[in-house]
Amino acid sequence: MKTKIFGILAFVMVALAGTGIAYGHWYDYAYVNATITTGYLQVNLSDDTTPTISGGCTDCPSVVTATQSLSEEQSNTLDINITNAYPSIMVNGTFNIDNDGTVPAQLYSVTWTATDTDSAPGDINFVADGNGGWYLVDDGVNMMDITLTFTNSTGATVTPNEICVGNTIWGHWSISFLEPLEQGTTFWLSSTWTFQNCESDSAVTGTD
Repeated sequence: MKTKIFGILAFVMVALAGTGIAYGHWYDYAYVNATITTGYLQVNLSDDTTPTISGGCTDCPSVVTATQSLSEEQSNTLDINITNAYPSIMVNGTFNIDNDGTVPAQLYSVTWTATDTDSAPGDINFVADGNGGWYLVDDGVNMMDITLTFTNSTGATVTPNEICVGNTIWGHWSISFLEPLEQGTTFWLSSTWTFQNCESDSAVTGTD
């Protein structure tokens, strides 16, 4: 008799477990949705100045001419032309760097290339001048010293690490012609300015 009762009870327990009645849960739900739109980086050059010339023979009429203008053929390019340069002359110019994008920008790097009328390709190179600029080196000697500085709308010197949206900073270039400068030579200089989105110092890893 005890054996039959045990068998019935065992059957009932198994049946209840199979129905899920003893282990049921209630559920409710919440949802989180996100829409993300990325910004864009757009840095433009603009120009409204004429280069200035200093040094040389102060008692003689100037024979050096210098102009700069935005290129009509290549977007975002500033063309600089200097004629009759000679040692001890310095030419200075200014242009605008406008942040027309939707995110802050910073200058990441400036790289240079150059050729001239009497050097094999690759014979000219640039080396740091120790003052934040570059020497143009040809035939193993320093022929020019190129420097760059930047100012904000108040005229204060700044580093181009934080160009806010809608803001402009002014880039000032200077080329000093040194004593070893070759006569009767045409130099073609090109610099590429790379901008990136503005990053904090801890996050940074990394055409003219």
